[in-house]
Order: sequence, then structure tokens, then C-alpha cells
Amino acid sequence: MYNTGRLEDARRRFAALTEHQDPLTRRRARYFLALTLFRMGRLAEALEQSDAYRAVYGEDVDWVELHYRHAEDLIVRDAAAAREILDDIVSRFPTSFWVGEARRRLGYQAAASAGAGS
Repeated sequence: MYNTGRLEDARRRFAALTEHQDPLTRRRARYFLALTLFRMGRLAEALEQSDAYRAVYGEDVDWVELHYRHAEDLIVRDAAAAREILDDIVSRFPTSFWVGEARRRLGYQAAASAGAGS
């Protein structure tokens, strides 16, 4: 559902699965629920789910993606806050896949800022 763009269906399904008795199912459901909410533009709810994920599972590779998605959501509305998150990913998670994406975004933001000043 998430990958096919049926986001409301995905949100409902993942929300229900966060109560599943299987711990791995609960974990993946919480992760995909947060991703779905970010994709839907429901930032406050996405952050609530991301924070809940982090509280239970820590700052693992899936949480780093959620952290990145938060920055991605902020880029247009609050570039400074987005840059802060991206810098955090680069400095604290240097072996993560998401560090390359964060660097790419930081480079893009730097180029956009330089263009705006000319």
C-alpha cells in the first residue's frame, strides 16, 4: 500500500499493526507508519511516531531514515532546521546509507543559498 501510493490505507493498516503481538511486526509497522505520515505531509503525527520508534528501538538504521525524512520535510519550510538535522546525520551516523543522502542535500542547499545571494 505504501509503495503503491495508497497512503491512507497504508496509514490505517500500519497503525493497526503497531499493536500486533509479534515484536518484529510492531517494529516494522511503527517505522512504516512514520514513513507514511511523512509522505502524507502530516509532520506532527510523523514526528510523534518517529519519537515513539526511537524511544523503544533507539537510533537504529530505520530511525536514521526517519530523521532524514524529517529534514526532507523541512527543507522548503525551514532550511536552517533541515540543515541542522542533515548535519546531525553526517556527524553522528557516518556509516549510514543516509549520510550520502544528507551530504547530497547539504550540497544542494549550499548551492541554492549561494545562488540566492547573487
